[in-house]
Amino acid sequence: MFYVVKFEMLSSSMTRYFFNKENNSKNTIKELKKICEEDFKDAIKYSEMKYLSKNQKILKILLRFKLYVVIKIAYKLGINKFKKRKK
Repeated sequence: MFYVVKFEMLSSSMTRYFFNKENNSKNTIKELKKICEEDFKDAIKYSEMKYLSKNQKILKILLRFKLYVVIKIAYKLGINKFKKRKK
């Protein structure tokens, strides 16, 4: 369960910082890659899918395959919010 909470922290920070419309940083992909590969690598790998929402499962798969550009496009298009956790 620890990894699920940590994964939710990552998901939330992505929504609030990395892909926030007010964030004009051109290095968001680079920053996201760094944080995922250093600080949240274990959460991406070990969080159990059964505790994640459908959107978080998709996010986890994209992160496992390091498809950061695809994630950024999804956020920009507003296709998924990647926030809710399955209850």
